[in-house]
Amino acid sequence: MNRIEGHPEDFGPYLDRDFSDRKYEEIRKHLETCVRCRNEVRDWQSFDSMFRSADADIEVPSFQWQRIAARLQAPAPSGILARLRPLLQPWKLAWNVTLATILLGAVIFSGLEYRKNFEEKQLLLAITRYAQEEGQRFTADDNPFQTVAEERDNPFAKSPFAGESRPSAGRR
Repeated sequence: MNRIEGHPEDFGPYLDRDFSDRKYEEIRKHLETCVRCRNEVRDWQSFDSMFRSADADIEVPSFQWQRIAARLQAPAPSGILARLRPLLQPWKLAWNVTLATILLGAVIFSGLEYRKNFEEKQLLLAITRYAQEEGQRFTADDNPFQTVAEERDNPFAKSPFAGESRPSAGRR
């Protein structure tokens, strides 16, 4: 019984008249008081009777009856080989191998891409760490290129060559 709504979830034991099932008695007691569930059981019973009546005779070709009888009499295959047999049919086998190959290729390709990206990230992290360490090591006072940069910007600074002075911008 469904405890949330108070109505049975499944009327199967009652419809099958399974007296050994404990739910049969619970459903029977519930149907004595619930009109909604009685109507639903009546609908299920009429639906079931439609398929069991002689008027609903389904024509089955004779060759199909032979197949059905042969399947019913044949012992059921057991073991792992019986479970794999449908997968080993030639056309299914080809598709399964193709699919497995594609899946394996995708896994290998994604692993290689991951490794490549990981190595690139590690390299960038190493370069960044090195740049930060070098940046901390060189301060403005320790920069050996500071004087060269100041002289380059100053047009009146002396040339680094012996005793020569730089010409001014106005002279030729």
